[in-house]
Amino acid sequence: VNKLARPSLSPYELIDQIEAEFGISCCPLLWPVGSGDRFRGVLERGARRVHLFARGERGKKAEEAAVVSLDDDRLEALIGDGELYAQLIDDVEMLDG
Repeated sequence: VNKLARPSLSPYELIDQIEAEFGISCCPLLWPVGSGDRFRGVLERGARRVHLFARGERGKKAEEAAVVSLDDDRLEALIGDGELYAQLIDDVEMLDG
């Protein structure tokens, strides 16, 4: 799945569609932090690292701003959005169950 920086279905809805269409179980390796205008980066689930991106100019590639551990005390501040941080933590708990 590509174009996480564009508004779209939730990652859960995309997983459901893929599983229904192809009859396979999905295990996402990367997980988005936000979407559309609120996209901040991706979680690399296996390594428990969050890759944060600086928003680029329209049509330009975003640049990686930081790579931090999911457990890093600075993560919420680096994301810059408490709601997105809380959603990420909730998603991790749900996915890692």
